Amino acid sequence: MRRASAFSAFALTGTGIYFLIQNMELQLFENQHSWQVFIMIIGGAFLFHSFRDKDTAFLLPGLLLTGFGGYFLLLGKVSWLPSFPAALLLISGVSLLAAGAKQKSGYQNGMLLVLLGTFLYFFTGIVNWLVSISPQLAAVEKYWPIPLIITGFYLLFLKRR
Repeated sequence: MRRASAFSAFALTGTGIYFLIQNMELQLFENQHSWQVFIMIIGGAFLFHSFRDKDTAFLLPGLLLTGFGGYFLLLGKVSWLPSFPAALLLISGVSLLAAGAKQKSGYQNGMLLVLLGTFLYFFTGIVNWLVSISPQLAAVEKYWPIPLIITGFYLLFLKRR
């Protein structure tokens, strides 16, 4: 019971501070009243609980919420941010890697998402390079998801046996 109440205390305190600052009309930084900041506060409560009580079950949701909130808060302000699919895969992958490092297991899924997110981040450059080598490779841009689908079905149905 202590663990649940500690997380609740962190979440309630963060939420209370968020709305008090909003009601007092204090301006600490741009977009401080946005939903992205609120998501980061909830993610921070997960992270604070995870590190304070050494409870790794709260680490992954904390990293995901904080990462997604930060991404959407910076979107449009930072030019080098990747597109939605690449960013979400990268944030999820890095979160899984960090949680895996803390739990000493589960690196494979995180690494797969990081690699796929990195591929999507550089996708346009990769396709342009392939087309410059051979114009027939332009079909790669259209049909590249097919190997992902086939690999997914293989892992889902055939490798289980």
